[in-house]
Amino acid sequence: MRRTATTPTADETSVARPVPGGRFRSWTSTFPRRLTLAAVVLVAVFVIAGEHQQSIAITVMIYAMCAMALTVLMGWAGQPSIMSAGLLIAGGYCAALLGTWAELPFLLVLVLVLVAGFVFGLLAALPARRLGGIYLLLSTLAIFYLITNVGNYVQTVEKAYAGFTLPYASIFGFDLDSPSRWFPVCAVVLFCVYEYFRYLRSTRIGRAWILLKEHPDAARVAGIRVQAYIGTAFATTTAFHFVAGALLANFIGSASYDSVTLLDSVNFIVMIVLGTIGSLPGAIIGAVIISAVPPLINTFFGSGNASGFVSDNLLAIELIVFALIGIVVLLDGPRRLVAALRRRRRAERTAVRRKAAPAEPGADPALLAVRDVSVTYAAGERAVLDVSMELAAGSATAVIGRNGAGKSSLLFAIVGFPPGSGGRITSGSVVWTPPSSSAPTDLTSLSITERCARGVVFVPAEGKVFDELSVEEHLREALAPGQGRPGSATSMAEILDIFPALAGRLRSSAGHLSGGERQQLALAAAIARSAELVVIDEASLGLSPVVISSLAPVLRRVSTEFARGLVIAEQDPRLAIAAADNVVLMDSGRVLHESAADAQLMHRIENVYLGRLAAEPTPPVSQH
Repeated sequence: MRRTATTPTADETSVARPVPGGRFRSWTSTFPRRLTLAAVVLVAVFVIAGEHQQSIAITVMIYAMCAMALTVLMGWAGQPSIMSAGLLIAGGYCAALLGTWAELPFLLVLVLVLVAGFVFGLLAALPARRLGGIYLLLSTLAIFYLITNVGNYVQTVEKAYAGFTLPYASIFGFDLDSPSRWFPVCAVVLFCVYEYFRYLRSTRIGRAWILLKEHPDAARVAGIRVQAYIGTAFATTTAFHFVAGALLANFIGSASYDSVTLLDSVNFIVMIVLGTIGSLPGAIIGAVIISAVPPLINTFFGSGNASGFVSDNLLAIELIVFALIGIVVLLDGPRRLVAALRRRRRAERTAVRRKAAPAEPGADPALLAVRDVSVTYAAGERAVLDVSMELAAGSATAVIGRNGAGKSSLLFAIVGFPPGSGGRITSGSVVWTPPSSSAPTDLTSLSITERCARGVVFVPAEGKVFDELSVEEHLREALAPGQGRPGSATSMAEILDIFPALAGRLRSSAGHLSGGERQQLALAAAIARSAELVVIDEASLGLSPVVISSLAPVLRRVSTEFARGLVIAEQDPRLAIAAADNVVLMDSGRVLHESAADAQLMHRIENVYLGRLAAEPTPPVSQH
């Protein structure tokens, strides 16, 4: 007996999220919020802090510029480097040469230092044409020693043993002769550098860098000139290192080869690791922790402000503080905190939506509700991160995304994890409310067999049929559990009416069927079991374009006539949009977008999301 249900409209079932109209509009859409937040934080620090604390904040901001440049080079482009301190020294020397000897204005000096850094970065990238990994890292170490040794030699020849002295910088006649005057200048430069890198990530250059790191072979196949983009990465990041060095030299009043050391280069790497490699805000946070904590500890606990024991053991206290911070990072504390905040924010938004649009009396609850689900495997891989979605009765939802996006793991969270996979749900719930029962059930604690008994049927991507059984044996075995059960009158004839290609292959073994016929047999068996919910992984896997084009109407009938709902994971967005009412776009275990399936969504996927997927630096996520 066929089940009928009215397919909900797009307005009834979609959870539309705003989609940027382009890279520039996406970048500018949240710019006012970022500007306001930065202004509030910086004004608060400026008002509360004294001159000593402002000096610390200025150093933090200069180091944060270096950390952001390094996280772009290492986290986005995947090029190791330990020459950051040397680049600061070189930038300071350039500022001394242009500002003292050439007597150029300060702003012009910064521009010329930026250009000099870009050229130096192109030269520093030459070893990357032949070297990689540890050998490239050693070449950057050699560049650091080259800069310091040349600087030492020049200072000795010029008898500038304490370094080259720089005069007070001046902007439009306004002398920068105190920390209170340097603070807003460094704050503006830091914000501009952050915004530039943030915009750069969404451009072709930024996407190419990330693709070079994650999939170098695919980058070459895509026509990306690897050496050119690596050179651009070194040049761009080195240019901002030079600017930071010029600011530091002007702030302290001198440029010397020993103003920073190799340990500072190591500290820059620690900064980006603490803040997560590839994250611009994380680089700033890491700079705050590494550069501000030691002097602040000394300020509050040293100089007679604390007991003799504390003041006598400041170094040990600093080491303990850094050790505790390291433990928190290793235990993934920041990510857990961010995930908790996101869950709370999502719950608040959901509550607001429900309050604004209360459910009608007698309205049916969602057939399936996935709420803040996270999936982890035995080796610690995080495959799904705080995913939520709903499926209304009589509708179909398609989950699309590239390989490794977490689609299959999300389906396993619904139907159960295969034995030996090691997968488990670490947080969230999967609530199943079939029309035959008013009581919702959390599926997370049930086995695959128990879920199947409740009408949840899974069609896997591979191994979906038994090669030694005939087509007829498959269908009879699937029909057997429902025979004699009220409301389960699906017959062999009805199934063959949906899949006429199987009618002539009833005696054939499943192992002799084509890929399209095997897929039809698996779907037929799912329908024969009188499934309440059909879940299909990679419906188009291994099928020809002709078979794929005929699959969408069949999937539509499954969700509206034979099952209460359908969830499919699919790489082909065209099939997903043709077969489903709603589409969920995933990448790196997260939901990027969820909306109604229509032609406009296809346009967005092709012109916006396929470009943005490569632009987000994220930790690797396993798909099982």
